[in-house]
Amino acid sequence: MASVDDNIVDIFEPYAPYEGEGPPSTFPLLSIAEIEALPPPRWLVHEAIAEDGISIIYGDPGAGKSFVALDMSIRIALGIDWFGRKTQKTGVLYIAGEGSRGVGKRLTGWRIKHGLDKIDAPFMLLPMAVQFLEADDVNKLLRTIDEAMIRAAYDIGLIVIDTVSRSIAGQDENGQETMSAFVKACDKVRSHCGGAIIGIHHSGKDKERGMRGSTVLLGACDAAIRLSKSERTVTLEFEKQKDAEEARPVFINLEPVFWDVGNFGASEEISTLVPVLAERSAEGADVLSMMQIREAFAALADAWAAGKPLSNKPQTRSDGRYAPLIFSIKLGGSADVWKEAITQWLANDALEYEMYDKKTKRFGIRVLNPIL
Repeated sequence: MASVDDNIVDIFEPYAPYEGEGPPSTFPLLSIAEIEALPPPRWLVHEAIAEDGISIIYGDPGAGKSFVALDMSIRIALGIDWFGRKTQKTGVLYIAGEGSRGVGKRLTGWRIKHGLDKIDAPFMLLPMAVQFLEADDVNKLLRTIDEAMIRAAYDIGLIVIDTVSRSIAGQDENGQETMSAFVKACDKVRSHCGGAIIGIHHSGKDKERGMRGSTVLLGACDAAIRLSKSERTVTLEFEKQKDAEEARPVFINLEPVFWDVGNFGASEEISTLVPVLAERSAEGADVLSMMQIREAFAALADAWAAGKPLSNKPQTRSDGRYAPLIFSIKLGGSADVWKEAITQWLANDALEYEMYDKKTKRFGIRVLNPIL
């Protein structure tokens, strides 16, 4: 097998016409008519989770990532809406890498809350972590998926990995090679079952830079949903969506649910939390205070003066310059609301995009006319 270095050398060799036997191999090509005839994206959760993609749900510890992922998974297994979005029913395999005890309690509470404690669904739990960088574990997972299909009597169209960190235990999350290998293993699993993968991941130490570890994961995923928690309310922000428009945030509450069980002849109260849509008006969520706006303009001016101007472009998340996320974390309000506000200020000539580094041709936001 040729090494990477050998292949690089071969690339720079002069091109030689094909002289082998039979027709030469080429890459496939599509005409405009063939491109337009391609089928539209198919969704497990409409315009949120692609039917055959990799999606990431991430946030800080305690933000409710596993509660949200479990809620979404059960709804997909039952074919019922997820916070107003249609779902495509399919079998689910949930890999509980951080332990299975809590999953059972959360599942019971969810079914009680929604009056579905007597209804079954093609939902299977794998109660331990699978090491996605170990070939034996990945092959064992493929056999387990086949067994899950038999047990559930349903195709398994969604694999949930809770968490990404537990599935690459002992490896360098910041390394491009590690995350590239993880993505490759996910692709192998998706190809085997013809379905989607949702990975549960953590925010980085610097929240403004998004999810923890190498940016390879963000680049490879089809969708990224960021969770942040303030008191009882959890905000779900759709930070990346490859095949749909950026959606508005979803606000949910983690509502406690209680029930009694018999234990050693006595009654014992059990409780858990269940995600429910927050009763929060869009008008109330969209209002930025004068103080927030004043501080935002000051931050934009300071960043420009320091030679590290902020941006409204989503691709600047990776270098920590994405203003909507920075303002959401530091000043409050959703990133979606901040993005709309900055777009309006740019249109009104209160702000402008200007090149600040001619060498790299990088642009940033400069304050022209503070509005307060």
